[in-house]
Amino acid sequence: MKGKYFISICVSLVFIIVFSSFTFSKIEEKTDATLVQKNNMLQNDMKKEEEYKIYSYITDEMQQKAQDVTPVILCYARAYTPEYLNEIASHIVVARVISIDEMDVSYSLFGMTKGKLLINNSLKGDFKNGQVVSFGKLGGIIDAQTIIDVQGEECSYTNEEPKSKIYFNLIREFDINVEEGKTYLLYLAYNEHEDVYEILGLKYGLREINIPQEKDTISLIDLDFSKLGLKNNDTNEFENLQEYIDKYI
Repeated sequence: MKGKYFISICVSLVFIIVFSSFTFSKIEEKTDATLVQKNNMLQNDMKKEEEYKIYSYITDEMQQKAQDVTPVILCYARAYTPEYLNEIASHIVVARVISIDEMDVSYSLFGMTKGKLLINNSLKGDFKNGQVVSFGKLGGIIDAQTIIDVQGEECSYTNEEPKSKIYFNLIREFDINVEEGKTYLLYLAYNEHEDVYEILGLKYGLREINIPQEKDTISLIDLDFSKLGLKNNDTNEFENLQEYIDKYI
């Protein structure tokens, strides 16, 4: 009788040990799976932090209907040579335009387009690759009503439709507009009054690089300058980016 009792106890102990091992194994598997899931989620979050949603306040309607307004000013485009721009710019960068946030018409006759840049490559100055900075550029697209609201001037705008549906492209001679989602070589200097890095040199300080314009999100990318083109805004042709940098920066 004692022998049978002893055997029963042994069998029970073996069953408990096997069951416990199986249970602990399942718990460990579940824990490992949870850790992997959390790690993947963390990696996804890190990836999301490196991507930025592209935005522009300029609608398709504004873009299509905007009338160019170029007041007569002194011709100073001749001064904006690569050598001169290199002298006056505190920062020279290859940057990607994350957003065009607003047109501030309180700044000057031309107003100032403001937005965000993602610094892809810093060529001069203390920016870090991946840094996001605020930029400003004189001129831009705006509706007539906003100009009136800010400047308080009733101009001879037509009454055929609401002034909020009349758009102007306030643009200086020898200049172009900055576009969201594009990659540029930019000459910048800090504008203390507006707390932005202002794009200098009209169209000579804003030169597009032949990388497809992004539509949804934008992030850092690896670039081989020797295989990229830099747009000449006078001829609309592209020259080698690396050769330009070697020669002028």
